Amino acid sequence: MTSKSAEECFVYITLPGELSAVTAGILSQHARFLLDRDEAEKIVSDMRAQVSRWYDTVRACGVSEPDAETIRGAFVYPGFDL
Repeated sequence: MTSKSAEECFVYITLPGELSAVTAGILSQHARFLLDRDEAEKIVSDMRAQVSRWYDTVRACGVSEPDAETIRGAFVYPGFDL
């Protein structure tokens, strides 16, 4: 069995009852993805760095400012670092 990709870890691991990814949920399931805690923390850190550039990326791809604001919640939301 191989470890899952960073994207799979980020998207699919949430706390019970949560609809969005939160750090605690991602990290609590590291063994499920055959990762040690340090590897999981690095993935979260790397994904956070990628996602932090979301606005510039979507705007550079031609997404209008109003549309970018509409999708903001997919990238920036309170609670991720719970």
